[in-house]
Amino acid sequence: MSDQQLTDKEEVAAELSAVIKELVNNKITEIMVLDLTPIHGYLQYFVIVTALSKVHLKKVATDIRFKLKELDLHIRVVPNEQDISSGWVICDYYDIVIHLFLEDTRAFYALETLWKNARHIDHTAFINELHIT
Repeated sequence: MSDQQLTDKEEVAAELSAVIKELVNNKITEIMVLDLTPIHGYLQYFVIVTALSKVHLKKVATDIRFKLKELDLHIRVVPNEQDISSGWVICDYYDIVIHLFLEDTRAFYALETLWKNARHIDHTAFINELHIT
């Protein structure tokens, strides 16, 4: 990115891109990005993903936290990565909230249906549109 000041929207888009890339690097294949901007007052994106196991869930939560800390983006609510027994870890980064699920837990809570009015974003196209590698 250039030295010029980013707008809030561009900054959040870059942060979302970093989240998506970290998820892909961690072998997450079921990634759903919801744009909540038109229907929610204070956050912009939900990222809903499925981890393969409890160990995978814990690793992904840890890796995302460290990756975003490198970008000077600090988590609002630190997830207890040691307690993954519920099968659901929430990483709240103010504008971006990441929901990490195990498959059965994701199916049970079905956040996608709760937020069905949100615009779905193709995460691959989103990264390509930003020209981020």
